[in-house]
Amino acid sequence: MYRLIPAFALLLSCLVASAQYDPRADVDHLHATLRKTHSYRDQVKGAKKTAYEALVTQVTSRLAVAKPGFDRFYMLSQLLLPISDNHLYFYQAREAITEKMLFDSAYVQKYRTSEAYRTFPRVRISLDSLEAALRPKSRDSIEGIYQYSGMLTVGIYRTIKRDSLVAVVLQSRIPTWQRGDLYEVLKEYQPNRFHIWRAEMLYRTFGLMRAEKLQNGRLPKSQLTKLPEGPAFYDPPAGTPVFLFQRPGPNTSYVRIGTFAGFTLEQRRQARELFGKVRDSLSGNLVIVDLRNNGGGASSSSDPILELLKKFKGDIAVLVNGNTVSNAEQFAIELSRLKNTRTFGEATHAMITYGSNYGNREKLPSGEFELYITDMSDKGNFAPFEDEGLKPGVLLNNDRDWVEQVLKLYNR
Repeated sequence: MYRLIPAFALLLSCLVASAQYDPRADVDHLHATLRKTHSYRDQVKGAKKTAYEALVTQVTSRLAVAKPGFDRFYMLSQLLLPISDNHLYFYQAREAITEKMLFDSAYVQKYRTSEAYRTFPRVRISLDSLEAALRPKSRDSIEGIYQYSGMLTVGIYRTIKRDSLVAVVLQSRIPTWQRGDLYEVLKEYQPNRFHIWRAEMLYRTFGLMRAEKLQNGRLPKSQLTKLPEGPAFYDPPAGTPVFLFQRPGPNTSYVRIGTFAGFTLEQRRQARELFGKVRDSLSGNLVIVDLRNNGGGASSSSDPILELLKKFKGDIAVLVNGNTVSNAEQFAIELSRLKNTRTFGEATHAMITYGSNYGNREKLPSGEFELYITDMSDKGNFAPFEDEGLKPGVLLNNDRDWVEQVLKLYNR
């Protein structure tokens, strides 16, 4: 039987119950929507299906007494945890907000008088004492002080339950956020593997992400980097083009592929140009394929270059990091199955298998929650990688350039 995860209610501000909410309607609609996905049909069978149906009953019962807002969302989200499908995204419904609005004084003043602001979950502990306790934490400890894109400083600490953690805002350059706001809740379901309930910076609404992990001082899905900042050799050097073909040596090629998504005409032109260079100029006995920070895209973009690389007779070295995502992970896995390929870097993002062709979303009857739906099947036997990502054969140190490390390992 699946066990419900406590909602850390003692750490969060109390919210007012709503008499109009119909828990059964939201549970039934969410359950029915999930049942249509390939991931549910692939995984929820036999004894697991019996346990899942018991979980549905539990969630319905507890949802009836859950407080509105985060507690209600947290309880409903339990229905996604048994399904290994990290493209599924369950989140609180949000208003249309732009980044520009966050720094508009009229909007900020209005927002600060809203119910959403007043009822937003806050952490009620001594933050000065917390900062002092977190500051000396080591880089490989999940506890510590992190930053979000230079805009938020966040402290992560374990609660009295060792597998339960809270991330709280310690400092903010964004007017809609304040010290003491809850940034995310983390549940450690195995060593250094976390499910996270994270507030989106722009909307301040929560969403569920499965299978987070700490690598080289950062949490990719949480978008947090540990302070004090260390080297960032896990990323390509600043200013590296999205698409790049180079010859670091007479017998070595370097191919940088930063996306498989053609968002703009210019990106599509650059992708075609790279394809042509790989087709016409790939030679020698080593090619480095750099997929770091490739957020994925469509197989129609990745498959042609994958087929070219499969024909290469020399050694293939694939560079990946925690922001190698989705179709880029599939691409790396397909290459890793070749006898002449080795993988380097750190484990990939772990959002691989199912995906979405159409980007459909389903709003639950209450109007409070939405689900981003997956509609793709597992055509490449990627399911074993879904919650771990691709673990590279060679973990690279984050103390010097990763391309240089690969060249050294191949004695180039």
